[in-house]
Amino acid sequence: MANSTNKIAIKLSSVIDDLKHPIENESYRSKCKEILDLEGVLVLKDFLHSSAIDWILSEAKDQEHLAYYCTNKHNVYLEPSDESLSLNHARNRTVVSSKGCITDNQVPIHSPLRTLYDSEQFKDFLCSVLDEKALYKYDDNLSSINIHYANE
Repeated sequence: MANSTNKIAIKLSSVIDDLKHPIENESYRSKCKEILDLEGVLVLKDFLHSSAIDWILSEAKDQEHLAYYCTNKHNVYLEPSDESLSLNHARNRTVVSSKGCITDNQVPIHSPLRTLYDSEQFKDFLCSVLDEKALYKYDDNLSSINIHYANE
C-alpha cells in the first residue's frame, strides 16, 4: 500500500520531467546549486512536462473571468522618482501597467501548480539549491498561489 508521500511523488512526476530533472538526486542538486552560485541564475529547461504546461494554461484561461484587474502607474523599478537623475532616466519615466490576478482559492484543487506548491520533494530541492534550511507556506491563504494576467 502506497503512503501519502508516494502518492505525491507519483503525482509530482506527472508535472516535473524527472528524467531531465531528477530533483531528489543529490548530485543533480549539487550541480544546480553550483550553476546558480556561479552564474547567479539557474534555468531548468523543460522542467515541467508539456502536458502539465498545457493543463496550467487551460486552467488559467478557464479561470480568467474571475481575475481582478487593476491599472497602475509606476517606473520600471517600482520605486519613487529620483530628482538626482535626468528626467529621461528609467527611474523617472512613468509606465502604465494593467494586470489581472486570481488568488489561491480560485486555483483548482488538482492543479499542477498546487502539486508543485504542496510538494515536499520540490521544497527539499529548492532548499538544497538555495542553501536554505526550510521553506514555509505563505501565511496569507489567498496569496499562496496566484495566476497573473496581462493585457497586451
